[in-house]
Amino acid sequence: VNNLQAITSTLTTEAFGNAVAQWGSSANPYRFAGAWGYRDDGDAGLLHVGARYYDAQVGRFLSRDVVLSEHPYLFCEHEPVNSQAVPDCVSATPR
Repeated sequence: VNNLQAITSTLTTEAFGNAVAQWGSSANPYRFAGAWGYRDDGDAGLLHVGARYYDAQVGRFLSRDVVLSEHPYLFCEHEPVNSQAVPDCVSATPR
């Protein structure tokens, strides 16, 4: 959205964040779930989420979650429709 409140670009993603359609020319590194701090690093095609990098192509983080969990590399416990990953390296299910 520009200063005139006109939409300048859009992005459509799959459930795990992989981009499937893009329109417009606005440069915006906050591509997937931008409100939570998912930032596109540009060069490697990875998303920087809080303290870790996430690969939307495979739906997994590249490093272990610092909080002990059964599946330390999973995104949203592998349920992106019913959960959300917060940037503090913790998966949370909305209540």
